[in-house]
Amino acid sequence: MSDKKIRIVIFTGLIILLLTGFSCASTKVNLLNNKSVKLEKVSDQGVRIMKVFVHKENDEMQISGIVKNTSFVPVTSGHVDIAVISPEGVILQKISANYLPGTLSNRKRHHQGSRFSADLQSVPPAGSTVRIAFHKTPFITGRTFICDENRAI
Repeated sequence: MSDKKIRIVIFTGLIILLLTGFSCASTKVNLLNNKSVKLEKVSDQGVRIMKVFVHKENDEMQISGIVKNTSFVPVTSGHVDIAVISPEGVILQKISANYLPGTLSNRKRHHQGSRFSADLQSVPPAGSTVRIAFHKTPFITGRTFICDENRAI
């Protein structure tokens, strides 16, 4: 076998090994798909919350999604309020998350909306509800924070 053929075989073998053998196995579990939690979206103030994902990874819960402007006026400030409510109606966790980009425009180039995400330190019991609401407020720094007037509660 020629030197060139040996290199091609080795290179092809390395590519196959990289694609199959060293790929990371994700430990994420979609809590909405397996119906562990329910989702409630409070969409008003000219903003729609969409494409929400609720994942469990290890002992944490990750919530992410998109906020989109549905009015003709740009929304220049606000955040997303998130509350996790037990099947008995007890508020287990609450957090707020900023979205990026920070202005919700209705212009065509911004048609995909802005993304938000929040990490919660624990996974709620089965049957819990994740409630998400848009909250039009002045800008607050930080990716996530606690809002005293959480609209998801």
